[in-house]
Amino acid sequence: MEGLQKLKCGGVGVDISAGNYRVNPARRLHHAAAMDQQAEELKARTRRFAMRVLDLSESVPAMGAGYELRRQLIRAALGTAGNYRSACRARSHAEFTARLGIVLEEVDESELWLDILDERNLGTEPLRKALLAESREL
Repeated sequence: MEGLQKLKCGGVGVDISAGNYRVNPARRLHHAAAMDQQAEELKARTRRFAMRVLDLSESVPAMGAGYELRRQLIRAALGTAGNYRSACRARSHAEFTARLGIVLEEVDESELWLDILDERNLGTEPLRKALLAESREL
């Protein structure tokens, strides 16, 4: 039972013993700083992902199926980066969650187009393989 007296709510220390539900301010500031750093790292990572997709797209033929695959991949990759930035500006947890769901859809769609490019052997192979791995990690 004693373990239940001190909980972590979203990484923020909360002491519930004797009806005390106050959040330790130092823990709140530490958590916010860590979340800001993680958010900034993900902003940079999704932006790099989008930029590298643009680089890959230049090596995909602009004729036939390659044209449509390029277009769809670029839209999904740019959507991943743009929607993550938008999620970071959410005004509530519910809005953040909804926007993050869109980010996941966009990165999943990026993975689909990269997978098809890989199966068709279109684009620069090392970059294509690296982006496919990155899309699965994101």
